[in-house]
Order: sequence, then C-alpha cells, then structure tokens
Amino acid sequence: SVQPSVEPSVAPSIAPSVTPSVIPSVIPSVQPSVEPSVIPSVVPSVPLTDEEKMALVTFNNVSKNYNGEYQKLTVSNLPVGAEVVYEIDEANSGLDNAGVYDLELGVKKPGIYAVKATVHMNGLTRELSAKLTIRKTTLVIAIDNVQKELYAPHPEFTYTITGLKGDDVFYLGEIPEELLPTPEPAPEENVEEGGETPEGEIPEGENPEEVPEEEPFNPKTFAYAVFTGDLILEASVDRYSEIGGSITAISVPESDCYNIRFTEGSLTIAPLVTKLIRGTSGGLKMNGNYEMTYNGQVVTWQGVNYFDLWQNCFNYNTGKIVEDWVQESLRGLEELASYNVKAIRFSASFFYHNWWQSCFMDYDEATDSFQVGKKAEEAIYVMHRLFNKAASVGIGLIPSVFWTHNQYKLFPGETLEDCLINTDSESFKFTQWYQNLLIENFNDHPALFMWEQGNEWNLAVDHSEDGLTSDVLIRGRRIWVEQIAAANIGYNRVIGSGDAVLRGSQYNLRHGGGWTHDTYRQHTQILEELNPGITAVSSHIYTNTSLNVLISAEQAEYKLTHNNPTNAELDAIASEWRKKYYEDPDSVVAIMKERGYVDENGVFQGFTDKFNDVMTDIDTLEELFDTLITASKNFKSTCYVGECGPGFTYGETVLQHSKYRNSVLSNGLVIEGDKLNPGLSETYAEENGYYPDATYQDMLDYYMAVSKAQQATGLPLVLYWNYEYSANINRLNDDKKINQLNYWGDRSTATEFSVSLSHFGKALCMLTEVKAANDAWDEAHPNAYN
Repeated sequence: SVQPSVEPSVAPSIAPSVTPSVIPSVIPSVQPSVEPSVIPSVVPSVPLTDEEKMALVTFNNVSKNYNGEYQKLTVSNLPVGAEVVYEIDEANSGLDNAGVYDLELGVKKPGIYAVKATVHMNGLTRELSAKLTIRKTTLVIAIDNVQKELYAPHPEFTYTITGLKGDDVFYLGEIPEELLPTPEPAPEENVEEGGETPEGEIPEGENPEEVPEEEPFNPKTFAYAVFTGDLILEASVDRYSEIGGSITAISVPESDCYNIRFTEGSLTIAPLVTKLIRGTSGGLKMNGNYEMTYNGQVVTWQGVNYFDLWQNCFNYNTGKIVEDWVQESLRGLEELASYNVKAIRFSASFFYHNWWQSCFMDYDEATDSFQVGKKAEEAIYVMHRLFNKAASVGIGLIPSVFWTHNQYKLFPGETLEDCLINTDSESFKFTQWYQNLLIENFNDHPALFMWEQGNEWNLAVDHSEDGLTSDVLIRGRRIWVEQIAAANIGYNRVIGSGDAVLRGSQYNLRHGGGWTHDTYRQHTQILEELNPGITAVSSHIYTNTSLNVLISAEQAEYKLTHNNPTNAELDAIASEWRKKYYEDPDSVVAIMKERGYVDENGVFQGFTDKFNDVMTDIDTLEELFDTLITASKNFKSTCYVGECGPGFTYGETVLQHSKYRNSVLSNGLVIEGDKLNPGLSETYAEENGYYPDATYQDMLDYYMAVSKAQQATGLPLVLYWNYEYSANINRLNDDKKINQLNYWGDRSTATEFSVSLSHFGKALCMLTEVKAANDAWDEAHPNAYN
C-alpha cells in the first residue's frame, strides 16, 4: 500500500527532454578547432626515392630572339649527385644547323637546334630531349639625309645602323680580322709568396729555348653575324634635277642573324650661289667705237693670269680631285679680290692629252679606250665652284679653252688638222663637244667675261713640227667663232683670240717670204687674217722683245745650215745670246744695229718706227699699245693684252719651265731628294744667262709704266702674267715637296716670265699696282655696278 502507483509514467517523460539539449552544443565547438592544426606539424617527412627524384628532372624547349650572345639548353631540377650528359640530336635539328651547336657554349645564330640529355643517378638513367629555337632579330638601316648643290654630282650616300647585337660588325663579305673583337686574355696565374724566380734565373725543369705557343685566334669562336650581297643606294632623281627626291636601297644585303629593314633618306637640292657683289655683269662687250665696256662703261682695267686656277685642283698622276687644292684655288680668288682684280684668265682645259685621260676621262676595259663619264661630271662641278666663288667676290673669268691643242692626241692616228677642221674626226667631235659642255654650264653665268680660244697658237703656225699652218688655224678659228656666236646671242660678249704678239715675220711666213721681217702694213694685214670673227684681239707683251727677235733670227739661220737641229741645240743658242746680253748689253745692241734689227737709237726696225718692240720706257709701251688698238679697230674689233710682264727672268722661275728643268734634272743640279735647291738653281741660271738681279723698284717701275701707258692709250684690259697662288709663296725655299711628277716641280706652269717665286714681295708689288689702277677706275665710274 506504500509504493507509488505512478512509476511507469515518469521515466519516459524525463530522459528525452535533457539529452538533446546538452550534447549538440558542446562537442562540435571544441573538437574541430584543435585537431587539424596539430596533426600535420608533427607528422614526419618521407624521403623521395631515386625514381621520384629522376621524375622531377625537366628539359624544356626554349624559343628566343637572336641577341649576339651564346644561348644553350640545360636541364632543370637536377638532383644532387646526379650527372647529365648532353648530346646533339642532329636528326631533329634544323636544316644546316647540324654541327653548329657547341655543347660547352651553346649557339648564337638563329636556327632550330635539338639536344638529347641523359641523366644518370645511382644506376638509374633517364633520357630527355628539347629544342632551342633562335629567331632573327631586326636590324634597321636608316639612309642619311643629304643636301647638294644644283647640278653637282650626287655625293656618296651614307647610312646609320641601329640594332646590332653583341660584337657584331656590319660588313659585307668576310670580316677582316682587325675588325673582329679581341678575346679577353686569360687571367694571370697567381704566384705563391716566396715562389718567385729571381731575375735572370730559369725555373727548375724548364727549357729556356721552349716558348709556350699562344693559342691561335679563331674568328669562328665569336660566331659573328654574316652579311652577304650588295648595298647600293640610289637617288630617285638624277644630278641635273632642280628638285629634290628620296634615297632608297636598290640592292639590299641579307644576313643569317637579322631581318634587315630600311628607312629612306631625302636628297635636298640647294640653289647655285652666283651672287655678284657688284651686280650682274653680263660680261665684257664692245660699243660702236670698238671700245671694251662693262655695263655700258668704257673700261681700262687690270687683271692677272691664274693659269692653274682649275688645273691646280687635280692630281695628274692619280686623276683625283684634291679638296685641299680646290680650297687653295678658292683662297687664291679671295686674295685677288682683296686687291680689286677685275678679271682672271685661266686655262679651261688640260695641258697634255694624258692629263685629259687621267683627270677627265674614264677608262673602259671592254673597248680599251677612254670614255667621258663620271670624272667629267666631277671636273666640271669643280669649275662650277670656282665660277661661283669668282662671282661672289666680284671677279670676272676668261676661260681659255684648249690652251694647247693636244686633245687630238687622244685619238690615235689623228692630226692637228683633224682636230681643228675635219668634222668627221673624233678629235674634232671631242673639241666641239667640250666647248658646248662649257657653254651649257657657264654661258649664262654672271662671272663669265668672255670666251677665249687657245694660248699663243699664232706662234706655232707655218713653221712648227706639228704641221699647223695659218690656213688650218684660220679655218678652225672661224668654226669655233661660229659655235661661240650662236651661244652669244643676247649676251654680245666679246670673243677673244688668246694670241701672243705677232712674230716679226708672221705675214711673210704665211705668204712665202720666210723669216723676212714684216712691214707695219703687213703686220696689220696678218693680224686681221688670223682673227676671223674675233671681236677682242689678244696680244702678249713682254720686255726685251728685240733680244728675242735676234735669237729667233739666229735660230732660223742655224736651221738653214744644220739638218734637223734638236731643241737642245736651239735652246743653247738662246742661252748664249741671253748671257751675252745680260753681261754686256751694249755689245749685243751693236750687233742688232749692224744687222739692221734696231736703228741708231736702239729702236727695233721690224715694223718701222710705228711699231717698237724694245719696250724699255713708257714711250715704247705707249706705241705698242696704240699700235694694237689701231690695228684691231681697222677690222672692227677691240683688243686686250692677255699677258704682260716685266721680262725679268729669274734663275728660280726659269727652272720651273720644262726645257730648262729637264736640263737641270739630267745634270742632277737642282733636285736634292724631293726638294728644289735654290742655290743650285741660281748657279745654273748664272751659267745660262739668267740673273736674279731685278729689285723691287725695278718691278714696280715696270708695272707703273704699264698703267701710265694704258691710261694714255685707253687700252681696255691688261692681264699680268702670272698669278699662281701656290707658287708665289716662297716655293723654292720652303719644305714643300714636289706634288706632281710633271715638268715643273709644282702645280704651276711656264713661269719663265713671272715674278720670282722666292720673292713674294715682288709678286705683291704687281697686285699693289693692279689695285691702285682699278681703284682709280672705280672712283671715276661710281655708277658702273648699279
């Protein structure tokens, strides 16, 4: 009766209500946060097996651009203790790359290179393979921009290269060894302290005669880039274009290491500089009174001969233009302008035919002949530079075309007659072509004063070994005048002859009288005959002409009594008479009087009293100038004195002339090594009748006498001989060596009647008088250059 009656109903109601509410909230929150962080840190690492290590080794393909350095394939993840052996896989390498890859260095050049790698470790072996691909890189060749003067030959085009790698050199063909990089020397071996060998002793065990050989330099070690083919650059316009253009590569090289890319250059054309300080001249003209004029003003001007103004720019042996010598001529023009020189006469052709060949013509191997080509363009361009310079400093030029007539010797079998009048001959065609070339280039140039043909051709006619007759000269001169006149329309410049003073027997030589002296009437008649169409008659006047006439007569007599005398024999006659004249002039004048060459007063009788050739004072110069003016007006021409000089022949200068210098060279008197010896020159001169005894005052008196005679007669133009810029600077006494292997020992010529080369002050006295005379004219004609 005491036990509760409700027990079965309580137990089920309590157990379910407590258990779910506690267990889920505690267990999950603690257990996950501790177990993961502790267990990994304490688990011990398990060593890789050799098989697993070998499996980690990789040998990957590599692809790169060429960089001028060695590149090679190597395995990665190589285990410690493992060894790898590389082997070239020629079967899988690119074409032509077999044997190029170096197992030690690798390779530089582009291509596909396959290599096998065999890895050994603890008896295990693994074979791998990979490919190295090197691609070409880009090389840029940028053609440089250039500027040139109008009508000038194109300059040599240049370029700039960017993108060369390593030690590469851009060179077409096999690179010379001197251009290759030099390998770095091996480091010197360190000598242990105390182990040095005392000086002079030989280390033990070494043979003093055995020298260790240096390892020869092997260019292939550097594996430099190779460039093949040609690089030819060309402008899009020719040299005569008046507008610019581009410069491109018409032939391009290739390379085993580079893809070559070009960028064009530009060619800019600069206009010719032909500005005249004094205004455009239009040349020298003739008015209705047969007077020479400039811009309408009657002139009485003085100038100089500058024979090698143009020829001085060439080396006759190599045929090349020497820029230093071009600059020398340009400086000469500047110096002459500072002395107010109005006009310059110069040789616009080469003296000898071999100089034409060397300096003006290109040799054609196919035809074994000389042809006109690039050299001619370059030579004419040099003349352009001189014309432009003369114009810029206010000097007029008188180009004497064909100073000599040696161009006919360019063509085998042809004669002087062919050159002048045979229209079917090659030498005639060349002569006409060259004159037209000059006309095309310079006829409208403001520095051109007149055209002149030849130098002293009248002296060679009717007696010379070349067979030139006055008939041939007259016919040839008429053809030339017609050629010039056709280009002269609109300009009306005077046309000059270039002749010397006529021979005393010029008329009689032409008309069968031999060496009989001409009368004054005959003189004026032959002057007209020799100058058909010439509007400015030239004469070359030097002192002591009476002596020269005596010498000519003695030589003519010698020819009659001796069969074919040599030039040396005739020169000996001239030397003997000059020596007599300078030692005892009265005795020689007595002989002249006895033979009727001069009258009792010493006046030369060849042309009667009206034409006096003695020229010892102002009266004789006035008569000579007046005779030239009167005679030329008789056939409606004006005149000028193309050469004029004192005639004091110095020992130094006479030896520059071919015939005297040859004699000296044969005797070994004047050349010591490569230098001229002035002392020996003077010795030779004294022995042969040439004395350097004229003083500065002698020179100045003569030039002043010329100026006074010119003013008294109105002679239009006097051109003194000679102005050689290089020769007038103490040439014989300095240390300059002979620059040309020609007859004269320097680049000037025929200075026999020039001022002394070793007395520059005497040369300056000529220019001083030129300046005084021309300054006076300028002052009297203030509007001449408007």
